Amino acid sequence: MTALNAMITEDTIVISMDMLVSKLNSVGELVPAYFTQKFEYMPFAKSVICGTGNYNIIQKAIESSRSILAKDVDTFTTFTSEFLITLNKSKYKITDTNTTTVYIFGFDEDGNTRGYALRSTNDFSPDFIAGSDNPSMIFKPDLSSVPGFSEDMGLVLNETDDIKKFI
Repeated sequence: MTALNAMITEDTIVISMDMLVSKLNSVGELVPAYFTQKFEYMPFAKSVICGTGNYNIIQKAIESSRSILAKDVDTFTTFTSEFLITLNKSKYKITDTNTTTVYIFGFDEDGNTRGYALRSTNDFSPDFIAGSDNPSMIFKPDLSSVPGFSEDMGLVLNETDDIKKFI
């Protein structure tokens, strides 16, 4: 499971994520495997590409994005989506238990912030999730059930019991 947090405001994008890649062990349990970079900054497209889920697909998306000629996040997202749709049909055959989301955050030609999710459950079609006209925060995994968490304040743990529940 990848942890990814993003805050998209009218003029700023802040992203934080983990670097752990997990794999299934011989009995089918998800276990830590290694650490790596799961995002890449694409200055020519004024964008960052990252993802959650199947690392092989995220890695292919990052690798292919290096050859995309685009000067803004919208064009970059369109071409990345087309690549992932083709890849999914030809090779990976995503299932409900093996989902992947590629996120693209960046700026359009007018300098507006944009955030897109390309979800395997939606055949990697671009889904606009936030931007200058509708700022938002993204938390992966969903933290709404974590004691002490609120979108306004972040994670505030004052009680020992809250800390134990969070862990």
